[in-house]
Amino acid sequence: MSKIETRNLSYTQGNFTIKDLSIAFPEGQITGIVGPNGSGKSTLLKLVSRLLHKESGEIILNDKDIASYKRKELAKQLAMLLQLKEAMPNFTVKELVAYGRIPYKKTMSGKSNHEDEIIDWAIDVTGLTHLSARLVYSLSGGEQQRVRIAMALAQKTDVLLLDEPTTYLDIGHQMELMGLLKKINHDYGITIIMVLHELQYAAAYCHNMIVMKNGDVYLSGSPQDLLTASLLRDVYKVEAKIIFDGDYPLIIPNQI
Repeated sequence: MSKIETRNLSYTQGNFTIKDLSIAFPEGQITGIVGPNGSGKSTLLKLVSRLLHKESGEIILNDKDIASYKRKELAKQLAMLLQLKEAMPNFTVKELVAYGRIPYKKTMSGKSNHEDEIIDWAIDVTGLTHLSARLVYSLSGGEQQRVRIAMALAQKTDVLLLDEPTTYLDIGHQMELMGLLKKINHDYGITIIMVLHELQYAAAYCHNMIVMKNGDVYLSGSPQDLLTASLLRDVYKVEAKIIFDGDYPLIIPNQI
């Protein structure tokens, strides 16, 4: 069953075009969107989250076109995290996570016990309880990314969208973050859709992979089935062989 799907989706920006793109994102699964730079990965994610506006076609969320959702209604259905580029605000962890509850408030004043319980739950799920009083900017990059995920979880949505969540993180924090996302998906059934550059992570942590090329879907399906030498050649212009160690692929350039 699809949680989100696009039907004949079209969008143009300058010389870049997405035309008549139809793709489904399975409910309750982790989907990785991969492809070379400029292939349309982040653009697709922004269209799905309505940060960009489609020219034509449909984007269906829970059997309803997202164009028909009011902004706060949509924020209760899906949470979107863009790439982390900006400096972190002068907030504590708990204060920033609390911003995830904004779609449920009529005003910014006051906070019920129920609200506090949800905020504390999101902090606990992301392993940040011992850091809840710390200023966010004082944390490591990996910890800051977990704070942003906790803020998204506090929205209590069924869908989590992430644009290159491992960017700017070292390999240790990358693997920690991917493990956290896999656990969140497993424990709470949240549908996770994320743009990734690391094909190894897409294969090891995602149930489903969408490969984009020139604004279109080149292939979609199981990462273990799709990740082949011919895909690397056709999409990335790389000559390499792939050896799987369990679900984890080793990509070895032919020159080695």
